[in-house]
Amino acid sequence: AGALAAIGPTFRGSRGRIAEFLAPALHGTKDFIQAPPEGLNEDQHATVLTTIGNAFAAHFRLGGGAKKLGNAGAAYKMALKKISSEQALETWAVAQSHYASVLKAQGDGKTEEATEALKSAAVAYQKITETLSRVAHPYDWALAHINHDLVLYRLSGRSGRAAYLQEASKSFEEAL
Repeated sequence: AGALAAIGPTFRGSRGRIAEFLAPALHGTKDFIQAPPEGLNEDQHATVLTTIGNAFAAHFRLGGGAKKLGNAGAAYKMALKKISSEQALETWAVAQSHYASVLKAQGDGKTEEATEALKSAAVAYQKITETLSRVAHPYDWALAHINHDLVLYRLSGRSGRAAYLQEASKSFEEAL
């Protein structure tokens, strides 16, 4: 599932065929989601869960339907429950970033649920900016700021609240 997910969104051939192969591979991930394979620690299980989340997200991008996006979010959320930023910073940051991306994608609609998803995405990206070091992880830190800002910009457009734009402006300056 991880390999198909890695090539699927960028494959120049029949993306539909990749999606057809990915669907049954995702069914086979159920055991890995419920319990880690023997010998894996929490950090390693979180990495497996993040990879499974990536596979569900790729299947969504390949036309797998909105449920796949929800499955991706659930896998990332489970990964985040397995570890903390103090325990495994890079693993946590990757899972947090992917989870925020799912929330951002779920914020595409005009419903109140979509707006709440965007607010949750803003919080998730902000956690990354507050946790990663600007010196030790400059690219990831700046990227989290930029994604946070883009979510705030969308929230401002929906709500008409200038406070979102002001916060986004300050954060863009930080990223620069």
